[in-house]
Amino acid sequence: MDLPSTKPYLIRAIHQWCCDNGFTPYLAVAVDARTRVPREHVRDGQIVLNVDYEATGNLTIANDGITFQARFGGVAR
Repeated sequence: MDLPSTKPYLIRAIHQWCCDNGFTPYLAVAVDARTRVPREHVRDGQIVLNVDYEATGNLTIANDGITFQARFGGVAR
């Protein structure tokens, strides 16, 4: 039997721990063709995102991806 990856569970747990303890959770994301972020904010093939509840809208950390709405340079995306 193939077990599911532990990665999404660990990401959710660390995110919740950061928020509960007053820390800002960040994600460093390797950008590829499937990554939907403003390309002008990508540096060296990656982007660092603040994923605090106050910095995001509709944040969902699912087993198959992370989605949210955010502002980049004051513009909602």
